Amino acid sequence: MQFKIIDNIYDFKNLKNQWNNLLIKSDSKSIYLTWEWLYNWWQVYKEKRELFLICGYEDNELKVIFPLLKIKRKYGLTQKIALEFLGTGENEKDEVCSNFMEPIVYPDNKFNIYTSLFCFLDKNLAKEWDQLILSSVKAESDFVKTITTFFNINNYFVQINRSFTNGATILNNGWDGFIKSLGHRTRKKIKRERRILESMNGFKYRFLKDESKFEEMFDSFVNLSLKRWNNGGAFSSDKFLRFQKNICKDFLEKGYLKLSLMEVDGEIVAGNLDYAYKDTVYGYQTAFDPQFNPKIGVGLLGMVYCIEKAIKEGYRRYDWYRFAPGDYKKHFITSTEEIIVLKITKKAVIPYSEVLLKKAKELVKNYVNLK
Repeated sequence: MQFKIIDNIYDFKNLKNQWNNLLIKSDSKSIYLTWEWLYNWWQVYKEKRELFLICGYEDNELKVIFPLLKIKRKYGLTQKIALEFLGTGENEKDEVCSNFMEPIVYPDNKFNIYTSLFCFLDKNLAKEWDQLILSSVKAESDFVKTITTFFNINNYFVQINRSFTNGATILNNGWDGFIKSLGHRTRKKIKRERRILESMNGFKYRFLKDESKFEEMFDSFVNLSLKRWNNGGAFSSDKFLRFQKNICKDFLEKGYLKLSLMEVDGEIVAGNLDYAYKDTVYGYQTAFDPQFNPKIGVGLLGMVYCIEKAIKEGYRRYDWYRFAPGDYKKHFITSTEEIIVLKITKKAVIPYSEVLLKKAKELVKNYVNLK
C-alpha cells in the first residue's frame, strides 16, 4: 500500500467524496466517522492540535483512513506527542461524545490492510509519536483485536481501560415486537401516559421535514435543553452549540438529521435531537420542560415516538449511547457493547517510576496467587 499524511484543511476538505464513499462500503455504521462530523469538529476544536490523517491507497484507490490528530500531552514530568482520534479529547464541558471510533477500512482484505497500516505507523512514522490514545472504541472490534496483537511486543506497552457500556434497542421485530419486549409495567405506563398526552389540547409530535423550519426547531430544542438543565448542560458550551448547529445543517442536507418536537397547547414541552446512518438511529440528545405535568414522562414518551418513527422507516437499531445499571434506559436496552480507551505507549518514553510501579504490582499479584 501507498500511504500519505493529510495535515492541512485544504486536502481534508477535498477528501469529502472519497471519504464518505469508503465509509459507506466499510463495515462501520458509525455516523461519528462521517466526513461531515469530523470536518465540522476540526473547524471548532482544532486549537492546540495538528491534523494527522493517515490515508492508504492501492492502485490509486483509497482503501483506509486512520482519522487522527496530533497533540502534546503531559507524560510524567515531560511533554510527549500523542496521536488521538479526530473527534475526541475535548474538555468535558465541550464534549460532543463521538463513539464507535476506528479506522475506516475497505472490507475486502481488511486484516491485511490493518497490518499494512500498523507497519507504516510503527516503522515509517516512528518519530512522529510517543503514544496512541484511542478513546471511544468498541472493545470487541476487529480493529482492537488486530492493533493490540500487532503492538503487544517488547517495544510497546498496551493498556485497555473500560470507559462505559453502550446500550441499544434492536428493532428487528417491528413496533408490536418492540412493545412486547418491554416489561409489563413499562408497557402499561407508556400506553396509559401516551393516551392521556394525545388527548390534551393541541397535542402534536412533529419531525423536521422542511429545511425552512430548521432554525425555528433547532432554537426551540436548544432553549428547551437549557431550561431543563437550568441554563447548564451541553448547549451552555459555545463550542458545542456552534458545532451542533453546523453539523445539524449538514446532516439535514444529507438526510441524516432526525430533529423532533412535542407540542401541547401551543407550548414546546419535549424534543429529541437524533441522527441516522445506515441501519441505525442514534438517540443523541433529549430535552423536556421540567415544569410540565410531572405525572406524564414527556421525555420518555418523546423517545418512544422516535423509536416508532425509526421502525416505520426501516431502521434496525436505536442507539442509546451510555448505559448504566438503574438508568431509565434499562427498560429498552436489548443489546450492549463495552466501550474502551486503548493506549499504546512506546516503552522508551515511559517514566522509570512508572516501570517500577508496574513491576511492584506484578510482584504483589504473583505473591497473592502463590498464597
